[in-house]
Amino acid sequence: MRTRRLCIVWIDHTEAKVLHFRGVEESKLVIHSRNSVQRLHQQAAGSAAAAEDGEFFGRIASAIDATRGTVLTGPGTAKFGLLHFLTQHHSGIAARVLEAAPEQDGDAELLAMAHGVFDSADAAR
Repeated sequence: MRTRRLCIVWIDHTEAKVLHFRGVEESKLVIHSRNSVQRLHQQAAGSAAAAEDGEFFGRIASAIDATRGTVLTGPGTAKFGLLHFLTQHHSGIAARVLEAAPEQDGDAELLAMAHGVFDSADAAR
């Protein structure tokens, strides 16, 4: 039986980078928000925080559904918006989110951070 992959999601309000890994195998998927231009315009105009992008978050949820565990990272509040969406609409996935971590730059740094989080979680079991 194959072990399900682990992943890290770097997210801002315009895109999400989903990096899956299992041992040395890695894959990357980039998901773009279809509402990012409208959201940036609303924020620039001084309105309250833009409405949650459920369609964007739903596509991310589909991309991480089969993972064993997920780390969320990225600038600003998008990672917490995604976590809230998962808690409300995909509680099984939300239960497998191990951490909403500070932002990291670059895929190599993201993967190194994720390996550290998962190694710590495995050691605690």
